[in-house]
Amino acid sequence: MRGQRRGVSLLLETIVTMGLFAAALLITMGIITGVSQSSAQSREYTLARETARQVMEEQRNQAFGNIGVPAPTPYILPVPFTNNGQSLVVEYTVSVTVTNVGGNYKDIVVKVAWKHGEIPREIQLETSAANLYTQGLQSDRGS
Repeated sequence: MRGQRRGVSLLLETIVTMGLFAAALLITMGIITGVSQSSAQSREYTLARETARQVMEEQRNQAFGNIGVPAPTPYILPVPFTNNGQSLVVEYTVSVTVTNVGGNYKDIVVKVAWKHGEIPREIQLETSAANLYTQGLQSDRGS
């Protein structure tokens, strides 16, 4: 009789231990999934910000009279990257708006939009260009 109780007690301890291990494993997998998704979102945001920065600098590096001429049209820029060994492509929609602010100033706004799953995301960078000299030199105004 005493041996049976001992065997039942050991069986119960084993079942409880396996249940705790399974719960800990499920929690850990949930955390790993969340971190992976957060990493993908961060990577997409970083790529979008760098794309916007690059497009903005391309506009600013032009002679003052050529900034925004002809008016830039929105375009789709596919950017490949790897996530957890899987090759993926994010399609960024890039749009540039150039506004004349007086005769010697232009505001440049670059928007980059994309979808993370079904959720739309967007980043916007703004800068200004100034025509300080007749030679067309540029400088920042309030950036």
